[in-house]
Amino acid sequence: MTAPPRQRDHSSWARTAIRRMIGTLRRVDEELLHAHEAMARPVGEPPPRPPTGTAATGAAAPAGPESGPPRRPPAAAEGGQPAA
Repeated sequence: MTAPPRQRDHSSWARTAIRRMIGTLRRVDEELLHAHEAMARPVGEPPPRPPTGTAATGAAAPAGPESGPPRRPPAAAEGGQPAA
């Protein structure tokens, strides 16, 4: 006597397709995360800043309190009057 033909599970192809789709979505999500991180951080070392003691052009000088004109030393005598 021969065995009856075996019935195939028709839902297995759907599970396989869903697993492949989930794996693809995970890889795409990871690639997007890496791309976002790469865009968020600078590449390589930062450019060197010009020395603060030399004359720099206005475009290259950093903006801040230290980039203004040099300050004068305080007067020698109290009250701002010159010493005699």
